[in-house]
Amino acid sequence: MFRGVLRDQRANPAFLAIGGCLLLGIAQYFLFRINFSQFFQGDAIFWMYYRFHIFGEFLRGFVTLDVAHWYRPLSNRTIPSLLFPLFGLRPYGYHLVVFGFFFLTSCVLFHFVKRLTGAVQVAFLAAFYFSVHSNNVYTTFDFAFMPDVLYGLFYICAVWFFMEWERRRRHLWYACSAACFVLSLMSKEAAVTLPAVLVLFHLIFIRGNIIDALRKIWLHLVVFSIYATYVAGYLGVGGGDYMLVPHRNVLTNFTTAVYWAFNLRRAGLTPTRVAPESIVVFLVIFAAVQLIIAISLLFRSERKVIVFGMSWFVAGLSPMLMLSAIGPYYLFLPMAGLSLVIGTTLGKTYESLSARSRMVAGPAIGSILLLIWLSCRIAIPADMANDGALGYAARWASNSVTDILRAYPRLPSGTNVYILNDSFPDLWRYHGLGNLFKLVYNDNTITTSYRSLGASPQSGDNSPLLVMKAEAEHLVDVTAAFRQDPRRFLPAPDESSFESEVQPGMVLRIHPPEAIAGRDFYWLSVVGIEGQDVTVQYTIDRGPVAEA
Repeated sequence: MFRGVLRDQRANPAFLAIGGCLLLGIAQYFLFRINFSQFFQGDAIFWMYYRFHIFGEFLRGFVTLDVAHWYRPLSNRTIPSLLFPLFGLRPYGYHLVVFGFFFLTSCVLFHFVKRLTGAVQVAFLAAFYFSVHSNNVYTTFDFAFMPDVLYGLFYICAVWFFMEWERRRRHLWYACSAACFVLSLMSKEAAVTLPAVLVLFHLIFIRGNIIDALRKIWLHLVVFSIYATYVAGYLGVGGGDYMLVPHRNVLTNFTTAVYWAFNLRRAGLTPTRVAPESIVVFLVIFAAVQLIIAISLLFRSERKVIVFGMSWFVAGLSPMLMLSAIGPYYLFLPMAGLSLVIGTTLGKTYESLSARSRMVAGPAIGSILLLIWLSCRIAIPADMANDGALGYAARWASNSVTDILRAYPRLPSGTNVYILNDSFPDLWRYHGLGNLFKLVYNDNTITTSYRSLGASPQSGDNSPLLVMKAEAEHLVDVTAAFRQDPRRFLPAPDESSFESEVQPGMVLRIHPPEAIAGRDFYWLSVVGIEGQDVTVQYTIDRGPVAEA
């Protein structure tokens, strides 16, 4: 039977556990409190608009896909559904709830690693690296990233409870593990990798064969089969840029993820970061040293933990490697595995230093943790402020709310807000796909259209037109000037912007020919071009040229 690799001899484990979680919370709060003052980013606005309004909608979410073609009944819409009646568009309350779930996940990881290794110091070091990682500026930003936090929380619990079942042979632990797998799948699709991690756990720590491992996770496999048949097969979960297609980006995505895992970014293969050069140098040295120590531990008693942590990282990351591109927040769950490795390597460093001098070991490891925290604290503000999924989007949304309310404290029902945003083509994303003003005025009849998407201004007797121009992260009311001279704002399409080349045998095909927005898929294929990226340019009603 599996036994802890390391054993802590401290006398009061309850005190150590509480103290460890308290220290984690303090480190997290002073690192990520910068997010608490931010408005909502685009995805959060989108899900706030499409939140559950009645309990029946919540129940239907368990058997249907949501408007974005995801099966996430616990994560995408639950938080805004519960909190919008309390806080409306005031973000602070949402931030506290999101941070609370993040803190809970960190504490769960701490206790899981403590049970796995039997060493409080390894558990704290692992949870600390996981908690203060700069990628968590995303998962602590707002509830748009709750799918990652919730699926990570339930995923870790599922592995923990499976471990307890292996050790105690009480079926309640096994049932709880399977239940957490269900909850994780209901939070994000990437939870499908859990059975692989459980098999790896059994093979590494229990040392059975693959057949025995599969037999041990039979209930998890039943859950996986039902999910694959109904959600993936029948409902057809997923869509857009998030379709899993193995291609040449797998190696690129993996390399990028490894850099991100050590708080780095990359330009080619060169480590970089929007931070002082000394910070980048420290992070590179830290990564190199930890990898060297991890490799050396493969030949010692800690090898099981190292192999399991690395395997968790790769397995958890594997679905995202097949996307066209990945974001740092995709590493939230995989980082639990790598943090187990980092906790073990730092713990071994502490043990080696303690053998020479305890007076040196504590301050040395403490200094490393402080440098990691400071490095992330210095790098995070630039990451948050300039990211279109974080602060940049939130500033646009917040300023847009302020600007339109200042100009129009009230809007008639049916108003069409037309935004001239040629210089800021992604503004529609920052507005929650055009749903922001519906929330601001609590009126579903208000529509918002964007010049960058090829839309044309439309108005009628019962649908007033309001024209705003996007500039310098603000909206400027140009309705009066637009009514006097529309051509000043709507020049004729520039045919020179079309980049076309007629080639024999090249055909654009669309299937099916008709699709309902928000429900159906449609596929574009270009016959005559194989293995190349394609940009489709189009216009709508003689509007500006847009690309997809």
